[in-house]
Amino acid sequence: MRKSRYVFSVLMVACILLEGIALAEDQFNRAKTAPTVLISTAEGTFDMKPSYGEFTSVTVPFVGYRRYVEFPSTVTSMVIRQPYPSLLVKTAGDPHDGWWLVKLKDWEAQKSLVVDLLSPTSWTGGATSDDPDETCNIPYAAINDKQGFWRITPKDQLQPGHYGLFRWATRNSTTAMLYGFTVENISASQSAVPGTSVNEKNAETYENVKGIRLKNGKFIQGKIVSVENDIVKIRTKDNKIASYHFIKDVKEFVMK
Repeated sequence: MRKSRYVFSVLMVACILLEGIALAEDQFNRAKTAPTVLISTAEGTFDMKPSYGEFTSVTVPFVGYRRYVEFPSTVTSMVIRQPYPSLLVKTAGDPHDGWWLVKLKDWEAQKSLVVDLLSPTSWTGGATSDDPDETCNIPYAAINDKQGFWRITPKDQLQPGHYGLFRWATRNSTTAMLYGFTVENISASQSAVPGTSVNEKNAETYENVKGIRLKNGKFIQGKIVSVENDIVKIRTKDNKIASYHFIKDVKEFVMK
C-alpha cells in the first residue's frame, strides 16, 4: 500500500513539473514569435511586451450572446500622459488587416480588463465577428514608416483610461495578444496634437513658449512655427527656421 502511494505521489509531482515546463516553453515561444511593437511619447520611445487573453462567450438573459476577450488588470501597467501616442508596429502589410486599437472595459470585481467582440443581441440582432465592437474599437491612421514599421496614431484624442493594440495570436485562434498602456492626467499643455501645424486653434498653446531644451542640454530660443509629423520647427533669434525631432531631440518646451 505504501509503495502504491509513493508511486502515485511521484507521478503527481512529475505531472506538475511537466505542466510547469510546458507552460514556460509556451510563454517562451509566444515571446519569441510576438511582433515588435514600440510606443512613442514625449518621454521617449519604449519597447512593449504583449500579454495574452482568452476568448470567452456567455449567453446573458434578455441581452443576448456576449463574446469577449478577458485580460488580467496588469496588462496596462505602462502609463503615459499624451492623448496622441504613436505605436510603431513591425509588420509587412497594412495593420488595419489584423490589428485594432482598443479601449478596454474595467471589470474591477474580477480584477480584469475586457475587449468586447461583435455579438448579436436579443433586441437588435446583429452579426458575429472576431472584431472588437464599436464600444471598444478606436479608429486610427496608419503610415508606412521606414525599416518595416507602420506608425499607428489614434484619429481622436484618447481620454484617460485603459488602451492597447489588439490582435489574434494566429488565424482562427482563441488566444489574443494585447500591447497595453494606460492614459491618465492629460494636462492642457499636452493637448496639442503632434502632427498638426500651429494655427489659430492651438496657437495659444505655444504663445508662452520662449524656446525648447534639447536632450543634449542645449537651449534653443525662438518662436514655435509648427509641430508636424513629429518635427518641431522653431524660428530662432537670427530669423532662421530650425527643425528638431519631437521624440528624439526635444526634452521640453521652455516657458516664458
